[in-house]
Amino acid sequence: MFYYTDGDSCGPEDFTARIALIEPEQAAPEVKEIYEQKLKSKPGSVQKALVRRPEMLKNFLGFYANVGRSLDRNGPCQPDQPVY
Repeated sequence: MFYYTDGDSCGPEDFTARIALIEPEQAAPEVKEIYEQKLKSKPGSVQKALVRRPEMLKNFLGFYANVGRSLDRNGPCQPDQPVY
């Protein structure tokens, strides 16, 4: 479900789009399986929003896992290291 809120604004340019999130207890069986197996029953806000399109969520999770593996785990860059 998509809806708009105006947050006490004056004009239509101040409207903010919102996407209702799907909590685990509200999810369809296919989605519950993704929540349990891939996310260990702890989905974040991004996953709860993407779950409206389960195929998109599956693709996102694969992409996110690949990006996570490619990150440097040694912490922030040192002053003498180049930033890419």
